[in-house]
Amino acid sequence: MQTNLWKWSTNLDDHNDNNRHNTNSRKSALPNWVWPVPPSIVKIESSDPHPWEWTPAKGFYPLIEALRNYTIYPNSKPTRTLFQQYQQHQIVNMYTDYIHQVLNDGYDIIMGTEAMDSLVKDSDGVEILNRLANVLSTDTATMPMTKPTSTTSQNTKARISIVIVYRTPKARHLISIWHQNALKRTDPGFYDWITTTGNNLGALDALGMVDLIVRHPAADDWNIVLVDLSGVKEDGWDLSNLIACEVMHVECDTETKGLMGLSDEENPILANVREDTRPPDMGKEVFDRMEVVMRGYDCNYQHLFFDDKYKERLKILHPFNLLQIMKGCRKNANPYPPSRKAMKEEIVKLALASGKIDGSI
Repeated sequence: MQTNLWKWSTNLDDHNDNNRHNTNSRKSALPNWVWPVPPSIVKIESSDPHPWEWTPAKGFYPLIEALRNYTIYPNSKPTRTLFQQYQQHQIVNMYTDYIHQVLNDGYDIIMGTEAMDSLVKDSDGVEILNRLANVLSTDTATMPMTKPTSTTSQNTKARISIVIVYRTPKARHLISIWHQNALKRTDPGFYDWITTTGNNLGALDALGMVDLIVRHPAADDWNIVLVDLSGVKEDGWDLSNLIACEVMHVECDTETKGLMGLSDEENPILANVREDTRPPDMGKEVFDRMEVVMRGYDCNYQHLFFDDKYKERLKILHPFNLLQIMKGCRKNANPYPPSRKAMKEEIVKLALASGKIDGSI
């Protein structure tokens, strides 16, 4: 998704004074939108060795890293060249200045990173949210974050939409987290991983992220778009096109459900789809019980869907499994895990009680 949106957005290097009359300059699928990774960040990160192929699609990971409080995590501060050459506040200022430059030039911005789940899973998540809100503040920018509509003016506060994806089955998401943390064949199998890992499973907590943002004063002018991935698939959408068409409101083809006029090279790509992943060493019936526990945990957030005070800022796209789960919460008289920690403890108990087997889901 990040790769597609970066690939479709405008590269301001194509529109500088030297290239302005260059007919070979790239024509963007999203001409009014910029993926605003500062050129200085691109230069350093693109030349630094990474365990993956680096592109600006990964360009906002350093921002979230620079917003973190490393007195809490002293052993996890990045050692890459960028963090050796610059202090954290200098890196943050690079992003802030460039974002405001892009806005002042009249463009809208689109940005994204998997590191955003730090907001909900890490102990300094609220601090990160506060600092991120400062980066995106338009107090020093003269243009709104998104173009004015008939009900807004350029003097109003910028409206920021944050897109959060809700994924089911949750058991498959859990297995995906294991795969991300056990890439080598010599790494622990699922049973050994889930029964020993310190991972707090924050990546599963999409609704916790929604709840954090909708309640937090630093983000009181942010809109939240919650995308039910099961509904996206059911309705035949590609997720990247969906965000462009239904969140960014660019011109789209209603029949193909995608951006207008994409070339073959610009068609959305699928990434992070591993064909050689190991099957978990636990049976399907165990994951079925884990699914119940994880869906039960999400019942803590029923208020987001049934309380009218959230309707103005929370938009749900393509609800399918999500609303069925919430309706099930109201019918279910059984207690559900009151916290993510309690949810994980129940999952671990199910694993310990079942033991390892050779199987797959």
